[in-house]
Amino acid sequence: MEFSVQPFDLPPKYLNPGEHWKRPVERDRGERDWMSLYVAVGRALSQWEALEICLGELFMLLVESPSLAASRAYGALASVPARRDALQFAGAEFFVNPQIDQRNKPFLDKILANYWQASGRRNDIAHGIVTRFTKGSWEGPGGFLVPADYNSKRTTTIPNYERALFGKYFAIPPGFTSIRHAQFLERADYAYTAAHIKDFTEKFLNFAVTVSHYHQTVRADYQRVHYP
Repeated sequence: MEFSVQPFDLPPKYLNPGEHWKRPVERDRGERDWMSLYVAVGRALSQWEALEICLGELFMLLVESPSLAASRAYGALASVPARRDALQFAGAEFFVNPQIDQRNKPFLDKILANYWQASGRRNDIAHGIVTRFTKGSWEGPGGFLVPADYNSKRTTTIPNYERALFGKYFAIPPGFTSIRHAQFLERADYAYTAAHIKDFTEKFLNFAVTVSHYHQTVRADYQRVHYP
């Protein structure tokens, strides 16, 4: 007896990946407790890895292999672009079968577009540095997670008015929070508070759930075709 499977229903927030994963508006005040930033970073990166697990399981379905070999091969791909391409090409072959519900095919492209955009925020967090900001002898805006000064892709060059201060308010004692003059915030592409990072952690979690639901839907349809 043949059974039907309802097609996947992608939540509307994922229809515009660039908007959903854009950087938040910066806040005037940061954190007094640096540990809240460190904890938030750890939680966010752990949740990202859970998302990667879900995508790896989806890859096993798309290559039609229950073998651990597929998972190990996918896991050997060291970058998001490589893993995204692997999922894209595997999906293209998977949906060649006309018996597979083609209504689910466009949603894979949207999932991969969200994966790419989300990886930018993951990289912000993974490659950021917890920094305390001061204004000379006065208390500054507090602590933020910001890009490191060497990261040219996430910072603008040092303006003339700051060149005289360069190095004066920047120190990285091993194991301690770095210190910078508040003017650095003007040329950093982002300055995340613990609340910002927690929001991204929640988004990573919700996206992982969505990927898992997509996987379950497509797997059920695959079983309909191959094990009627």
